[in-house]
Amino acid sequence: SEPVPSETAAAAKAELIESTGDHQTIGEIAALKGEVLENGRHTMAIVSGLFGPEVNIREKVGTKVKVVATDDLGSIAGPFGKAGKCKVAFDNGVSVPVGTKVV
Repeated sequence: SEPVPSETAAAAKAELIESTGDHQTIGEIAALKGEVLENGRHTMAIVSGLFGPEVNIREKVGTKVKVVATDDLGSIAGPFGKAGKCKVAFDNGVSVPVGTKVV
């Protein structure tokens, strides 16, 4: 029988967890920040949903983060606020709509 969409999504998420290794959640871009590079891309994004509020994000600094839609790679630069959001630095910049998924 065909897998139900939720099973397929769960399998895809499990695969992403395996490939990223550190966090087990899909987050999303909450805002684009930082300087704008010549290519029009931002050097920093605020990401929500990767970690719960109980996680010390400072311990996760340097963890790689990937934008699912574009394969842009960034790394966690530190916490942002108190609700589990974090700042993610993108050396080559990022230019995606707010709400874009990251892992």
